[in-house]
Amino acid sequence: MTHVLAIDAGGTKTAVAVVDQTGRVRERRQVAAARTFDATVEQIAAAAATATGVAAIGVIVPGIYDARDGTAWCPNLWGDAHVPLRDAVRARVALPLAIDCDRSGYVSGEAWCGIARGASDVVFVAIGTGIGVGILAGGHVVAGAHGIAGAAGWSSLLDTWKDDYRTCGCWEGEAAGPALA
Repeated sequence: MTHVLAIDAGGTKTAVAVVDQTGRVRERRQVAAARTFDATVEQIAAAAATATGVAAIGVIVPGIYDARDGTAWCPNLWGDAHVPLRDAVRARVALPLAIDCDRSGYVSGEAWCGIARGASDVVFVAIGTGIGVGILAGGHVVAGAHGIAGAAGWSSLLDTWKDDYRTCGCWEGEAAGPALA
């Protein structure tokens, strides 16, 4: 049976699972989120090195992943830099690799094995450290031109956008997990 190593590099934790072809989780663990780009790549490489019987790796990140050039922008993890995530992971891991934003991963998972199984049009709103919206239209994940589709948590709730989104009233600053706490 084919297994995949699934890694969710989140804003507060990194979740790792070995998943079989039916969607059943065979192993699961989590660690604190890495706070630098190099530390995140190390977490992914370490997870791959300890996983046995996996045929590929899937990674999702909180922010924007641009599949055209393999870069990621995850300000709650690594600051404002666009980083070469695909190239950095491929340099450390020999298995086939898929990377996307967490919004796409969440909606894909729900359409594959979850509450949205069999649906071709789905909107999945994830509220955690941030807010993201995964969109499935006509059976295809909507990524947008640069991987930003569904990054709704950064939407302004005011008429003007200010430097610090937490003080200007963006949706994420008002309604994500830390704001609710």
